[in-house]
Amino acid sequence: MKSARANAFKATGRKSPGQRTCLKPFACASLIAAMTHRSFCWTCRQPGSACYCGDLRPFDPKIEFVILIHKLESRRRIATGRMSHLCLKGSHLIEGDQFDENKQVNALLDRDDVFPVVLYPGTGSIDLSLGSKQELASQFLSDRKLMIFVIDGTWATARRTMRLSRRLAGLKRVCFSPSKVSQFKVRKQPAAHCLSTLEAIHQMIELVGPTQGFDPLEKKQDALVDVFSKMVERQLAFVPEAHKAQNYFVASSENALK
Repeated sequence: MKSARANAFKATGRKSPGQRTCLKPFACASLIAAMTHRSFCWTCRQPGSACYCGDLRPFDPKIEFVILIHKLESRRRIATGRMSHLCLKGSHLIEGDQFDENKQVNALLDRDDVFPVVLYPGTGSIDLSLGSKQELASQFLSDRKLMIFVIDGTWATARRTMRLSRRLAGLKRVCFSPSKVSQFKVRKQPAAHCLSTLEAIHQMIELVGPTQGFDPLEKKQDALVDVFSKMVERQLAFVPEAHKAQNYFVASSENALK
């Protein structure tokens, strides 16, 4: 006979713990990491077992990247905007969802030694994948360092950021045609052509770097995808353990109700 607690769940129409399977695999993976590893890295925001700081190989892309990370994205364990920032010398990581009143962003936009653009596809955006190298170089001022603003978040939060940030929306918009499919296997992309923030930055460096004195043939930019790939592999390795943990929690709950 079921316990009074189980009958109470039935009476209210709510699912009992034994019926619920709300712990998703990667949430379980995070729980396992938190339970079994007490150390935590505040640089990459990962538990000790998943810390990727040892895989970082920072390099100078000759482009000043400003990564505007949405506050919800910043709370994710897997935030490729933060990972990109740790790989890119001279980059900036700024949290928020609207930036007209952000002192750091305004200070960057007020500089007269940079040429700021925003990586944002859509109407009015210039596809840098098209045209010759000369036409690509003509899109930027040669006497100023290129500064690229990158919005790190979902498409919905990116649209909101652009709508609420007039100075950002007023910048020259650039985009590119992805040449590869995203390898972000631990997060579903909204469409086949969508890339993670890190992958987008990597492709921008390969595309625009030569106009700024960066040589893609030296493969320094691959430091981005190398640490990214290792992180993805580690997260995928958590999946079997996460399923085991999920089954254990469900079974334990069902036994408690008997």
